[in-house]
Amino acid sequence: MKNRIVKKYDNGLVLVYKRNTSRNAVFFDIRFKSGLNNDPEDKLGLAHVAEHCLCFSNNKYTLKEKTEKLSKLFYANFATSRTSLRLYAYVSDEEFEDTFEYFSNCLSDVVIPEEEFTNEKQVVNQEILRFRKNLAAEMDFTHHENLFEEKVPIRVRAFGTTDTVAKIESHDVKDYLLKCLTLSNCQITVYGNVSLLRVKKAIKKYLLSSLNATSDKQFLGPNEVIKYSANKPAMIVNKSPDDGKSKIEIYHKVSFDNLDRLRGYATSILSSIFETAAKEFFRDKYGLCYASRLRFKHVLSLDNKYDIATMTITIECDQDVVKKVLEVLPEFYSFLNNYKINDSSIEEAKTILRRYEKCVIGKDYVKKGESLSNSQFYNDIYYTYWQNLRYKRQREKITTEFIKNIFKSAIKEQPFIFVVSNTEEELPTYKKIIKDINRNLKWLNDV
Repeated sequence: MKNRIVKKYDNGLVLVYKRNTSRNAVFFDIRFKSGLNNDPEDKLGLAHVAEHCLCFSNNKYTLKEKTEKLSKLFYANFATSRTSLRLYAYVSDEEFEDTFEYFSNCLSDVVIPEEEFTNEKQVVNQEILRFRKNLAAEMDFTHHENLFEEKVPIRVRAFGTTDTVAKIESHDVKDYLLKCLTLSNCQITVYGNVSLLRVKKAIKKYLLSSLNATSDKQFLGPNEVIKYSANKPAMIVNKSPDDGKSKIEIYHKVSFDNLDRLRGYATSILSSIFETAAKEFFRDKYGLCYASRLRFKHVLSLDNKYDIATMTITIECDQDVVKKVLEVLPEFYSFLNNYKINDSSIEEAKTILRRYEKCVIGKDYVKKGESLSNSQFYNDIYYTYWQNLRYKRQREKITTEFIKNIFKSAIKEQPFIFVVSNTEEELPTYKKIIKDINRNLKWLNDV
């Protein structure tokens, strides 16, 4: 079976299925709209604590037996994100039904022994404390909170805070799970060597009669809790959590007014052409960093109505050279003229991408299953087998002019400049940097 099947039950349950017989294994995912963005404001982390409680002793298994069961499976886990609570596994095809029954039991026979609950809250607290701030996380937070608006601030992780988790009682969890674990709030994804009939039988036998169809609580989906911000491009400077370590990101974003899948291939070609540019300029020419890169990317808008292309320059350096990096940054835009977008460079990039694709295809079975699951859960566009074939033929005919236009559209867009650093030097103003960049981009007229 080359294409996926999406079955929507009358009770609201959604099944996403795709057959893959390349190996005798199955990836499956039982997922509920849930997560941090559906938590009460005063008890952030409730969904995560509830997920932990699914592993407690119940009327069939002890806590020890549940732990042993999970550890003996090749790959299995329970997880909570900002938008979901999920149970997922990658097992041999002969284990599918047994594992599905086990997960169904965890969802339908929820018991919360007080002693186990008290102990697990301490475990969750340790989990929260384990995640300290780091440079990469701080840049992600800085980037996200300036480009997006979310129901719960991005700096609060999916497991909440120690203060909010402390307020959660066992009756909160019982009530939450009763409302969350419903068929209308659930998506099941199955990818692998198992027939659709066998999957349907397992769902009917173990899940349909075990969960309520719906509840009085409305759970928000991923696209209902996040939107683009109205912030204008600027330079944002935040403190670094790592002594001396700094990170600078220059982010150009252009929104097109339609969808064109070829833009994704075009940005991959551009990334290949400009792959060494940042290293050759910031590291080899000026010795300002160890790690630097320039990447182009293509994504869909949050509502899947139009395309977005981005160009991102990233420099990781010591705080002592942050000012120098920003001073020479405009020159980098002139330096990019050394990298030609022409028939020759595009053909070379296409050869590299074709070779990469040979290595990637079939590399990670789990990622394919998760991608299949995510595309439905997040309401992303899913491309059928035949659409993919047609796309592969089309991309061989991609024109140099098409790629050039995406490059020019992105680089002309006024960028955000994100700086994560403890530097105390007076940095060049955003206005001056942009003025100098524009002066150094006059060569674009000849591209």
